[in-house]
Amino acid sequence: MLQLSAACLALAVLAAAAVGTVTARTSAVTVRHAAPARTYLTAPALLLDLAQNLTATAADRHAGPDSCTILRRTTIHGDGSPGPTVTSVRVLHPDGSGLLLEQAHTNVTTASGWSRTTYPVGQLLAGFAEPLPDDPNVLAAAVLMATATSGSSSSMQVAVLADLASLRYLDQPHRRTVLRFLATLPSSTILGDGRTMRGEPTIGVRFDDGTPTSIDLWFTATTGRLVAIDLTDTGTGRSHTRTDLLHSARCHPADLAPAVTALTATAP
Repeated sequence: MLQLSAACLALAVLAAAAVGTVTARTSAVTVRHAAPARTYLTAPALLLDLAQNLTATAADRHAGPDSCTILRRTTIHGDGSPGPTVTSVRVLHPDGSGLLLEQAHTNVTTASGWSRTTYPVGQLLAGFAEPLPDDPNVLAAAVLMATATSGSSSSMQVAVLADLASLRYLDQPHRRTVLRFLATLPSSTILGDGRTMRGEPTIGVRFDDGTPTSIDLWFTATTGRLVAIDLTDTGTGRSHTRTDLLHSARCHPADLAPAVTALTATAP
């Protein structure tokens, strides 16, 4: 059961999912943290193997109806100057309504108060509906519908799925479905493997279809959870945004009540 006390939130913010060097590779890559170690020639082969062998998490067995996520987002502008670091607490209800708490840090010691935004029914799961599909073909149709108005490039489709995973907890069947769908997209490259600061082994894949934004996704090598997203503007802006998924789980509304009260005490 998720217990988001102020202390837990502070620990989650410190335990960002830092991974290894982001270096594109074109030859065979051996994933050391797999059991046993495996060598892959292509990113789709890696994604399909991860989908086939991923294991369950404790959160997969939680019966809570809501999804609760803690994120940390950091941006480096094209001129090298840092943007604010934003910590987000997101609560998604099955009907697509929810709550967003955010706090921006301009440096280590300066932080804004927590802002609070509530979303009406259906707004947070635009383009998707519960229950989420566990068939890659059905998921593909939902993704194409969600990206129809903004162009259905593979980078846009990856971005939509990354947004979904950073809002809605994906249990074992849905993680498998997302990985299988990602394996069908073109222009993917294996980045290699690494570890989070908590010691979890990770696997990275880059999606770069020639559009102005490349997207790197980092997954845990055992459970297939998405733990980090790197967006790089390859056009004129050359900015880089890193999103670490510090916590993602199912929860009950009562689990969050004390934390929400504490965190929004300084909200406008």
